[in-house]
Amino acid sequence: MNYVLYACQRCHKISAVAEGAPFHCWACQSTEGTMIENVSGTVESFTVLHVAPLHYLDDIPYGVATVLLNNQVRVVGRLSRFTDLDRVTIGTVVHISPDERYGLVLHPLDAR
Repeated sequence: MNYVLYACQRCHKISAVAEGAPFHCWACQSTEGTMIENVSGTVESFTVLHVAPLHYLDDIPYGVATVLLNNQVRVVGRLSRFTDLDRVTIGTVVHISPDERYGLVLHPLDAR
C-alpha cells in the first residue's frame, strides 16, 4: 500500500528534503518542491498517552512516536489506532499517511 505524505517534499533546486505545508526549503528558501510518495521511516522514540485532551478521550491509550524518515527528516506522528502498542519498539519500521483528525498517522509494519 502506498501512502502520500503531503507535508514532505524535495526541493527542485538543491534536492534538500523538508516537511511542512506550504513547502519552504530550509536550505535555499525555495518554495518549489515535489511531493515524496511512499514515505517510511524508523521509530526513534515513542510514548503511550493515558491522558488526553477532551476531543481525544475516546482514543486513550494511544501512542505518539518520533520517526526518522528514510530521507533523514524527523517527524512526530500518532501510531495507528490498530497498532498493538505493546509490540512497538525503537527501530519499528512505519509507513506514514496524512489524516485530517490526527495529522500524521504511523502504520507499523511489524507491530500489528
